[in-house]
Amino acid sequence: MISLTEFAKWWQQFFHAPEPVATLCVFRVLFGLLMVGNACTLIRHARDFFGPEGLLSAQEFTKAYPRRRFTLFHLLPATNATTRAVVIGLIVFASALALGFCTVVAGPLTWICLVSLHHRNQMVFNAGDTLQRLLLLLLCFAPSGAGLSVDCWIKGENPLTALRDHSFDPWPLRLMQIQISMVYLRSVFWKLRGKIWRNGTAVAYVLQVMPFRRFSAPRIVLLPLVTQVLTYGTLVAEAYIPVALWIRELRYSAILLGWLLHLSFEMFLNVHLFGLTMCIALVVFISPAAIARFLP
Repeated sequence: MISLTEFAKWWQQFFHAPEPVATLCVFRVLFGLLMVGNACTLIRHARDFFGPEGLLSAQEFTKAYPRRRFTLFHLLPATNATTRAVVIGLIVFASALALGFCTVVAGPLTWICLVSLHHRNQMVFNAGDTLQRLLLLLLCFAPSGAGLSVDCWIKGENPLTALRDHSFDPWPLRLMQIQISMVYLRSVFWKLRGKIWRNGTAVAYVLQVMPFRRFSAPRIVLLPLVTQVLTYGTLVAEAYIPVALWIRELRYSAILLGWLLHLSFEMFLNVHLFGLTMCIALVVFISPAAIARFLP
């Protein structure tokens, strides 16, 4: 049994014990670059995805998504210029976030543009985009510009050594870590409810779904024994990762396994940036001490 006093101490230690900003700032840079890349892929299709005469017209959008959902498209004129402006705004603000320039403002503005696009037409997004939105919101509450940033340089500080010298209250980072763990746990839960995952044939189906196929997998993968190994291996990996990430001795094996898993997904499955999103999300589990070893 644990006393309330002991639980309170654990809670304080876990969520609020100060730690260096190294992990937070490295994640901000990588995540900001991901947002820039995401926006650059969207700008080519902005009129089709979000325009007033696109896949979801302005009239259909008003009926499907009432004003209870926040989006700049409810506040701005329903024109192609508005559509392009929101996507360009995402590129500009995400670039500022990656550089760490006016980070306190760049983070929320990036989130507003991203949420506006998501709420304008959810049909063109996937679960990875939802995770991006959640992580970006939490990032807005953290001092992610305290190091490795233009803001730091403007203050006359060394952006690299600031990663080690500055500390912060890590509760936003802890919530990111919990969210990422929940992604894996829920994934295993829902997979186990599917018959094809339980009988070991799921990977064969996934790799042959044409709309989501980026590259064809080797024919050997479709052999029954290989398919079963890959299917059950995926389940074991996704069950292992969220547990091992919280165990110091196993953490980096879980991160490496996660990177291998998601880069494999990214190679064979065309699920827009989902694999890269998860790879970058796993960076929040790298300890500041490990990053500090590479600092001058």
